[in-house]
Amino acid sequence: VDDAPPPRHRFVNPRAAAALGTAPLIGPAEIRARYNVTAVGAGAVAQAVAEFQGQYYRPSDLKQFFGKYLPNNPNFTVAKVVGTNNADSPGVEASLDIQYIMGVAPNEVNYFYATAEFDFWDGLSKWATAVSGDADAPLVHSLSYGDQGADQPGHAYKDRMTKAFQQMGARGLSIIFASGDSGSGCDFCVYLQPSFPATSPAVTSVGATRFLAGTTGAEAAVEAFHSGGGFSWYFNRAKQAKWQDDAVSAYLKAAGDAGVLPSNFRYDAAGRGTPDVSALGIGYAVIVGGSVRSVGGTSASAPTFAALVSLLNEQRKAAGTAPLGFLNPRIYQTFAANATAFYDVTEGNGDDGCCWTGFPAFKGWDGVTGVGTPNYAALSELWAK
Repeated sequence: VDDAPPPRHRFVNPRAAAALGTAPLIGPAEIRARYNVTAVGAGAVAQAVAEFQGQYYRPSDLKQFFGKYLPNNPNFTVAKVVGTNNADSPGVEASLDIQYIMGVAPNEVNYFYATAEFDFWDGLSKWATAVSGDADAPLVHSLSYGDQGADQPGHAYKDRMTKAFQQMGARGLSIIFASGDSGSGCDFCVYLQPSFPATSPAVTSVGATRFLAGTTGAEAAVEAFHSGGGFSWYFNRAKQAKWQDDAVSAYLKAAGDAGVLPSNFRYDAAGRGTPDVSALGIGYAVIVGGSVRSVGGTSASAPTFAALVSLLNEQRKAAGTAPLGFLNPRIYQTFAANATAFYDVTEGNGDDGCCWTGFPAFKGWDGVTGVGTPNYAALSELWAK
């Protein structure tokens, strides 16, 4: 990719226990309970995670994870590896992704895409080529990677990848990206920079929340690492993400009137806003190399939300309807019309570094948790038919 610089910093990565404070451990059971998920898969649809920069998973870790957290379910086998997997070198990111997309949506067919190269932008292009060339590609793809710094690829690359994402959506595929782990993303102590590819108007961006207390109940935006979000400097909301304009404009007015937004020179208020939605993203129990670790990040939230989309797709398939595909218009239409479809998150913020003030959580859509976290019981009534 000739116009993409090598990635250097602020990539979406899982955070280890040392960075997470005292967040209690949670697993698939706590996540499914919070989002009112009772459905399990029947193997009728496929879902996938994509890994880059030498991230792999160990099948024995996956088996151990299922034995500990889904003890009555023997379906812990990945159906297909596309690319390379070195089971002798399991990574935290890959282990997190595959364990939670499979743990939250058990029994679905699972693909694991992976590349050993460390140039993420080139690896992402190769992933897109592989998915685009597969007529039977999984319906849902979770990607926990992105750059929240000023060294993002050029406009030509962003346009090319967005076109690829749009083509995938038109085929009925849902492409889901983590929104970043650097809050509003402070660059040079001046500008706020959200993560790409999460800012692409052709993908669904997922932020991270935490329980306010214990392992049940209401949520707030994660502040141990600050859930990522904000406004694209390149993609224009009115031209390329009109489906979110009402919700985002309402936030800008209400939060602006309350005097809690960053100074307006720090961001482009006309840009595509992220994230679109959120999900729990801290204290995940992940097994890596045989040991349990506490892990968090929007890289945890993304496969969790992706798993719920897979379960909805399976219900749609049983009802004889098309897969959900590109989610965002449906997300914002549902948010506007159904107050119970998403849990509003109004606590927390995206403060980052020397920019001091980031985007705060607020009633309705906001630039740190999107429209909120999913109420699967409501969405299954609205989306699964």
